[in-house]
Amino acid sequence: MIPSIIWNCRGIGNLETQFYITSLIRQYRLGIVGLIEPMISPDRIQPLLRRLGMDHFHSNPTNHIWIFWTRPYSMELLVEGPQHITMTARDLTQEFTFSVIYASHRSEERETLWADLVQYVRDYPTLVESPWARNMEMFNDCIFRLALIEPPTSGEAWTWSNNRGDALIYERIDRCFINSIAMMRHPILVTILPRYRSDHTPILILPKQSMSTHRPPFRFQTMWLQHENFQSFVRNHWYGQISDSPMENLSYRLRNLKLHLKWWNRHIYGNVHTQVDALQKELAEVERLLQARYSDAAWERRSRVSDQLDEAGVEYFRTLLTSQSIEISDDMLTSIPSLVTHRENSLITAIPTGEEIKEVVFSMSRHRAPGPDGFPVDFYISCWDIVGTDLIQAIKEIFRRKLFTRSWKATFLALIPKVTTPTSFRDFRPISLCNVCYKVVSKIVTRRLSSFLDRLISPEQCGFVKGRYIHDNIMLVHELAQSLGHDCRGSNIIIKLDMEKAFDRIEWSFLIKSSFIVGPSTPIGTIRRIQGLTGFSRGHLPFDYLGCPIFLGRRRIHYFDALVGKLRKKLAGWKLQLLSPGGRIQLIRHVLMSMPLHLLAVHEVPDTVLQTIRRICTSFLWDGQLEGPRRQRRVSWEKACRPTDEGGLGIRRPQDVLNMLQKKLISAWYDTWLDDIPLACFTTFTSSCRCMLNHANLKFIKLENTNFRIFRSISK
Repeated sequence: MIPSIIWNCRGIGNLETQFYITSLIRQYRLGIVGLIEPMISPDRIQPLLRRLGMDHFHSNPTNHIWIFWTRPYSMELLVEGPQHITMTARDLTQEFTFSVIYASHRSEERETLWADLVQYVRDYPTLVESPWARNMEMFNDCIFRLALIEPPTSGEAWTWSNNRGDALIYERIDRCFINSIAMMRHPILVTILPRYRSDHTPILILPKQSMSTHRPPFRFQTMWLQHENFQSFVRNHWYGQISDSPMENLSYRLRNLKLHLKWWNRHIYGNVHTQVDALQKELAEVERLLQARYSDAAWERRSRVSDQLDEAGVEYFRTLLTSQSIEISDDMLTSIPSLVTHRENSLITAIPTGEEIKEVVFSMSRHRAPGPDGFPVDFYISCWDIVGTDLIQAIKEIFRRKLFTRSWKATFLALIPKVTTPTSFRDFRPISLCNVCYKVVSKIVTRRLSSFLDRLISPEQCGFVKGRYIHDNIMLVHELAQSLGHDCRGSNIIIKLDMEKAFDRIEWSFLIKSSFIVGPSTPIGTIRRIQGLTGFSRGHLPFDYLGCPIFLGRRRIHYFDALVGKLRKKLAGWKLQLLSPGGRIQLIRHVLMSMPLHLLAVHEVPDTVLQTIRRICTSFLWDGQLEGPRRQRRVSWEKACRPTDEGGLGIRRPQDVLNMLQKKLISAWYDTWLDDIPLACFTTFTSSCRCMLNHANLKFIKLENTNFRIFRSISK
């Protein structure tokens, strides 16, 4: 079950209420937030989304119910009405129906509500939350037909109060229901939190497995640097020596400082999270006293809930990043040519100077996430006079001994979703969070390698070398595909190898996903022999390569459907957020018009596709959606695409972007394909393509090989 909270907040416009919700989202890692009676206009939703840290939003027609959710969770609307929103919630491993209800006090209006619930949520794992109205007969009938149960709750006994002093009334109006299927598959814990700035209490729903007893790791807080006594405190507690190794001494002093910083945060600076928890406990105690409910159990809340990775996920990434041990003989190693000279190797492994180490540290981003030790780059830069000498000595020892201590190699793995709705661990990208000391060594070696890296990496490889572009490879593959149907001895063939983690390892399992593509005149017997020899499957044109379509022959509109689909999919999430015109302009300028750049840099996209992109941007700018009633255009598209200093909106025309990128390709062809550097080694192209690029008019360029479609397109 996705961690969520439902609250009849009675107005979300107050900053204190917004900060309170934000603290709950961060504390419990909430994926869904349902708010009832927000009492503000949806036009103000965009800054609220940013403040809450949520990604998506939906409201019902009467604007009485708002639902927020964040990635990687996805929500799909099933049905909505004046009294409820019913959506399908999904994450990596589960799917269930989620309803937030604000029932009317009129019985005739509630009949429609009960009918919708019975129709849409009966056959699914269901979680229903609502402030229920009175007159319980129809309500009980709906609960019976849906087979809903009310799970046990902890926390407050009542969910509503009239706050009238001597005439004080408490009632249990807000309730949470779940059906047996969902309860069996996804057990939950329901907690009624203390009232805050509303007569209703928030209802917190957490999966049972998310309630972890592990303490969160230490994290250095950048705000500590602003304290007037922080520098002196660090200087007074930066001591300790346990060996003659600078690395071990630095690690020991960091651990010792960490213990003192925890004490300093609690007693001197004031632990913000502890203060919040203490105030929440006091608030809960006041509620219990008012309700005359005394309990021996202490009200405990953790300031942070750590999500536990499933064993399957850990095993997946362990297998992904490791390989089977293979014995390599010395004879095999001697057959590999040596590309690095002894002098270059000495330059790479030379002990760095103190100035070099300091320059590397101060060139690193100050606000990157820290590693397992909890100390970011900002700490080392701000306290360089105190810790700089120890760090320099430790880095020098690493280059001298060629060895890391185990604590320095410790790394956190953060899983970043690669797709909107992940369905397996393959859909996550592991990001390594290393300690600063480790990153300093890595950056020193990287800087030294960069001076001769272009000689070590083959000309066909566009990664890691400054000045090489991924578009060169795409152009090469596209031009090769044009000659696939030419008559030749044997057959022309394109082999597409799909190698996972290609820069780290190569294993034979990649053969299963690899394929080959042959020309249309290739005999079937030849195709079968290739399949038998390689084990590859047969592929077909067109196919995607590095995000661009590779095709043979004329440019067809459907080759670029993926680009248009991405734009429409991106807008599908935005149109629900009721953006202001200014917000739409910014999204068009910085997001929508940036998405086609990769494709436009390689292909001459048909005019029909460019017109479709223009219509999508125009509809989003003036209508806020792709479908629906068409509003009056206040200015023409041509005027909107003028620079802002000329009275326009600063939006780039797709055709202008295409023309600019095609002109950029001219220098790429001249320098990369026809000169004596990287791709000039492909003699098939350099010998068949001779042109006069120094001519002032590109119309007079002469091409002996008319199959160079990309080059012909930019020479028009």
